[in-house]
Amino acid sequence: MKRPHRSDPDYESDKDRFAEKKFADLILQRSGAELIKLPKYYIVDFAVKKKGKIIGFAEYKRRYVNSDKYPTIILAITKWMKLCDYSQHGGAWFWIEYDDCVKWIEADTSLDLDILWSGRIDRGDEADEEPCVHIPIEMLKRLSTC
Repeated sequence: MKRPHRSDPDYESDKDRFAEKKFADLILQRSGAELIKLPKYYIVDFAVKKKGKIIGFAEYKRRYVNSDKYPTIILAITKWMKLCDYSQHGGAWFWIEYDDCVKWIEADTSLDLDILWSGRIDRGDEADEEPCVHIPIEMLKRLSTC
């Protein structure tokens, strides 16, 4: 995988950063776990800290649709593989905030997920398409407060 350079496009907007902060606050309130934002080009979004120790890692996506809009959620295979690697040393979670709820799945290499060439095509950036895991929505767990 090509590591991004400082001159590569940055698609993380202020809106994205606000959504991440709001989500991190929700997780802290609900579980007592602190989500620590990792450096810009780190492969996943957060380290998860509780009682002073890193207990895992998390990737977060905000989707501005209801959770039943699409049959799957996609994630770059590189991110999924890294989460699965991290799961060997604590927890590793993929969190998706939809308009109607928050859902999540624990990274697990034993899950039978399709890998397809996927991604965004609306920005004209060929790097937006790559191998992705397609996680069926029914595999996701719903945050109890949704």
